[in-house]
Amino acid sequence: MRELKKILIVDDDKLTRSYLENALSQDHTIVSAQNGQEALALANKRPDLILLDLTMPDVHGLDVLKKLRENPNTAAIKVIILTGTFTNEEELDSLRLGANDFIKKPANIEVLKLKIKILFENDNIHKTNQELMTLTMLSHISELRDNDTGSHINRISDYSKKVAVALGKSSDYSETISHASAMHDIGKVGIPDNILLKPGKLNAEEWTIMKQHTVLGSQILSNYDSETLDMAKKICLHHHEKWDGTGYPHGLMADDIPISAQIVSIVDVFDALSSKRPYKEPWPTQNILGYISDNVETFFSPKIEQAFTKALPDILISREYFRQMDNKAMGCVQIVGQDPILGANNSHYGGTGNGGRERCRSRVASVGLGGAKSKQRCETLQFKTTTIKEPKRDGKEQGR
Repeated sequence: MRELKKILIVDDDKLTRSYLENALSQDHTIVSAQNGQEALALANKRPDLILLDLTMPDVHGLDVLKKLRENPNTAAIKVIILTGTFTNEEELDSLRLGANDFIKKPANIEVLKLKIKILFENDNIHKTNQELMTLTMLSHISELRDNDTGSHINRISDYSKKVAVALGKSSDYSETISHASAMHDIGKVGIPDNILLKPGKLNAEEWTIMKQHTVLGSQILSNYDSETLDMAKKICLHHHEKWDGTGYPHGLMADDIPISAQIVSIVDVFDALSSKRPYKEPWPTQNILGYISDNVETFFSPKIEQAFTKALPDILISREYFRQMDNKAMGCVQIVGQDPILGANNSHYGGTGNGGRERCRSRVASVGLGGAKSKQRCETLQFKTTTIKEPKRDGKEQGR
């Protein structure tokens, strides 16, 4: 059950207080004060909103507002001036002192309710944006421990949105998943480095600990409440579930797995296999697509895989863009021409000096999809078509 916002009604007229209490009490918790001094005392209990009259016998409403703004404990409380007798100068002074709105009595109660609703919604949006910024930064911190590039969560965000669009989801849903998916691995902040960064295969005990990042991520987000963060909780908890019920942490099957988590699952596997990790080299694209295709109806939903395939050309363009951005961040420059490893007429990326050249070259991954059309697509996008030895396919190591 959602917690009701608390509104403090300040008015020296008993009938006005009773009318407003009756009109607003269904959706809000109401407290009231009959004068300015009483209002200032009650304000220290931090109501969410104060409806403040100006013309009162002991302390004028403008003086009450000024004292509210001067007190650090009450300075952020929202205030709507609700008064019958006022001058133009008093209206201007109210707004200068930080009143959030100014309404003349007698107020249309439906208009007042709507203004209160909008005020609280705007506050929730601001709060949610701050929460998202904090949690996204935490996600980046987690990612920097696990990846040698800072763009993993940006890629997951971009790919997830593209798959959602290909799936026919609304623009609002697609935008929401682009933000929510960025937090999919936030729980990795709680995984020890010796496990998270282990270059070899995890043993059974280590794998049990690693799988806890899904639960940890959901717990981190449990104290936040918004549409985006609700989706993020589901993604954190379920993006390692598998279509046939063999995933973790709960072994959900088929459409019991939230759609958002199904989308992130397939793009996370694609990105993990595309990327160099402490425990694996990047796979060639045709091998990644083969792996995904082979695991439809075991790991992945047929419907989600079809949407992923539909979005793939745009995903590949995004992947190349992020790679180039990573290379620039590493101090790399594009080199076109003869190369002793890649052969003639291949583009690769090298830094200043042999160390930079080798570091960047190690990040070049194949993008060949097989067949004439795929080759033509790769040439159009100026992708590399080198051959990289595919590691042994291990379901556990596809992406931790």
